[in-house]
Amino acid sequence: MYSIIFKNEYKLNNNECPFFKDLNLNVIIDAITRQVKEEDLKPIFYTLLNSDDDINYRLDVFKDLRNEDLRVALASFANKMSHIIKEHRKMTSIEKANYADKAILLDLIDDYIDIVNKLNNDLKNLAYDSLAVKELHKYISDLIDGNFFKNMKADLKNIYENVGKIDFNLFLNEGFIYVLKPSFTETDFSLEINDLLKSLIDEEEPINIKKQNKSLSIGIKKSMLKIISDMYPDTFKIIDSFFNNYFDFIDEPLMNFPREFFFYTTYLNFMDRIKNLGLNFCIPMVSTTNKEYEVNDCYDIALAYSFLYTDRQMVLNSFYLRDEERTIVISGPNQGGKTTFARMFGQLNYLATIGVPVPGTKAKLFAPDMIYTHFEVEENVIKASGKLNLELERLYEITTNMTSRSVIILNEIFSSTSIADGIVLGKKFLDALLKVDAICVFVTFLDELSKYNKTIVSMVSTVIPSSPELRTLKIIREESNGLAYAMAIAKKYSLDYLDIKRRISHED
Repeated sequence: MYSIIFKNEYKLNNNECPFFKDLNLNVIIDAITRQVKEEDLKPIFYTLLNSDDDINYRLDVFKDLRNEDLRVALASFANKMSHIIKEHRKMTSIEKANYADKAILLDLIDDYIDIVNKLNNDLKNLAYDSLAVKELHKYISDLIDGNFFKNMKADLKNIYENVGKIDFNLFLNEGFIYVLKPSFTETDFSLEINDLLKSLIDEEEPINIKKQNKSLSIGIKKSMLKIISDMYPDTFKIIDSFFNNYFDFIDEPLMNFPREFFFYTTYLNFMDRIKNLGLNFCIPMVSTTNKEYEVNDCYDIALAYSFLYTDRQMVLNSFYLRDEERTIVISGPNQGGKTTFARMFGQLNYLATIGVPVPGTKAKLFAPDMIYTHFEVEENVIKASGKLNLELERLYEITTNMTSRSVIILNEIFSSTSIADGIVLGKKFLDALLKVDAICVFVTFLDELSKYNKTIVSMVSTVIPSSPELRTLKIIREESNGLAYAMAIAKKYSLDYLDIKRRISHED
């Protein structure tokens, strides 16, 4: 069955992924999906793709949608299709349809035929390269050439021709409406009535009597249609047959199309809002097998969203992993952007795995089968001993379930234990990562872990050299130098060894 978002069949995940809250992805998905209240888009965003083909299937559509004419054509079709589907769903709840209901179905089918034909003509004249849009054009073309569509179109035309031959007169008398077949001896008084009304009221144009039926109540219209159906039974039998034969006129893939296409447009609209901050998005190169990364000018997308109505500026970061490199150990002073970088890394992996553009000017990314996270538990919530137990339980769960395709993000764990114990526990975890060849970002104050094995890359949060108490929020690839930061700050505030010794000597 055709889908514009899935090359292969997928079962949608109806629940948030476990890592969403740690990475602030729940904030992002809420912001994106609230734009389309009528459609539940969240399950699409919750469902991770598991092959290069499936990911590129979507990314290629995003590339095509840079063509504004194509984007408008598909959006117009999706919006009109959505309206037809909603109106049709209302009809399914009607226990016994009357002729007024059946007239609505005729109009819906007429609109359906028009928009399908228009989309087919648009796709003939527009440029696109993605397999998804090519398959859409083929699907629409085959639908139009199919017997069901052809017969429905011909039968609808036949109904309109027959309805066009229906003729009747309405008479109003003492509060009653009379519906009668016209006779050759009767006279049409509509022109005389128009002239009379024109002389009674100040109107530049005469009232069109035919338009006045719009003011009739639904009940009156239904009653009139019942009478007319008795006058012209053969015509209305054709309508009955058409209603029964074509009630389920919408092809199933087109029932899903609006919701699936809105997945693209809502994300693109969200991107446009973030771009207003002067930030960039790019189409990433994504692989489920190649574990090399190269990302330029990236940022935490949830943080950027929170800056939309402020004057604050985002700090951009770049990083890469090559050859055997698998783990980034991030150290440096507190409040230096380490946690934000870790969240950014997780967001990138998630966005790559659902096949959408990512923050940055360039991105080469690995698409994991799952992201595992553990962020520091607030110390005022739990005692240190209990905190360590929770961390060890979480690490056991991660090491038990992770695979060679997993990404793990740990933020400031082991802060409740001694440095020596933290290093021992950290090394055991790094050994487990090495064994399965998983990707990891490890934010820690334990500098020694950054030098543990050849798969580890050290990155540090930087400060302004002349004012080490000020953070740049830049995370750079560099050997850990926590001691240097501490010494620089101590010297700035005259708290280094020599200053303290001098003060003591002076006091004596």
